Amino acid sequence: MTELFDMLSGNALNAQNTFKGQYVELTGYLETIDSNGRYISVGADPGDYTYLLDSVHCMIRRNSGQLEQIMEMKTGDPITVRGRITDVGEVLGYYLDIDGIG
Repeated sequence: MTELFDMLSGNALNAQNTFKGQYVELTGYLETIDSNGRYISVGADPGDYTYLLDSVHCMIRRNSGQLEQIMEMKTGDPITVRGRITDVGEVLGYYLDIDGIG
C-alpha cells in the first residue's frame, strides 16, 4: 500500500505510468463501506503513515460473492484485495476493480 501512496505523492504521472492497468494485491485496512454496496476503500495503517490520499477506491463486483464477504466485515478490519488498477490521479488517487478478497 505505502509504495503506491509514496509514488503518488511524489509524482502522480509516474504513479499512473507505473500502476494503471496493473494487477496488484494490496493488504491494508478497510476504511469505507459504501451503503449501496458499490465500493470499499482500503488504506494503509493510519498509525504508521500520513498521506493526503490514503486509501484505494475499490469497486465491488456484483454476483461474485464479494458483497457477502464485505457484509461480514467492519471498518478498521484488516483486508487483502486483488485486482486491476483502473485509474490513477493526483486528486482522487487510485481506483481498483476487485477480483478477489482474501
